[in-house]
Amino acid sequence: MKILIVVDCQPGFGITDDMDLVKNTVKKIQEFKERNDPVIVLEFRGHKRTVNSILELIEDYPDGVILEKSYNDGSDEIKDHLYHHTHIPDIDEAQFCGVNLDCCVLDTAIGLGKKYPRMDMTILHECCGATGNRLNWATETVLRVQKQHDNVCLVGRFGEPVQY
Repeated sequence: MKILIVVDCQPGFGITDDMDLVKNTVKKIQEFKERNDPVIVLEFRGHKRTVNSILELIEDYPDGVILEKSYNDGSDEIKDHLYHHTHIPDIDEAQFCGVNLDCCVLDTAIGLGKKYPRMDMTILHECCGATGNRLNWATETVLRVQKQHDNVCLVGRFGEPVQY
C-alpha cells in the first residue's frame, strides 16, 4: 500500500489552483482515491487553508485527512495519525507532493524516513514547487541530500530518478 502526503499547498505560499504542481497533485490524489489508498494533506499552521481543488477531493474521502503542523517537518503529525488510524505494516511507500521542495517537503520526507526506515519516501518532482522560481536550486538541494538517506528518492513524471 502507498500513502500520499501533500505538503503546504496553501495560498500563503504563492500556490493557486491553476498551477501545474496543483493540477498534477489533483491527478495524483485521484489515483490514490481510485485505489483506496490514504491521502494526508499537511497545512502549515497560521497560513490560509489548502487550495480548493485539493480540499474538495479530500473532504468526501474517508481515507483522506488534513493535519496541521507548526514546523517544516510534519513527520511527527503523520506518525501520530498513522499510529492511530492506519495499519502501518501495510504501507511500503510514502509519496510526497507540495511546496517548498527543498524545505517542508524534503524535511518531512527525511523525518518520516527516519521514523520508518523500511518505508520508501518518494518525492514526486512534477507535483512539487519552490517559491521565487527556485525549483532548479531546490531540485539540486534535494538530490544532494537524498544521497545521505537510502529510502528517500526524487522521481520524475514517469517514475525515473531525477538527475541534474
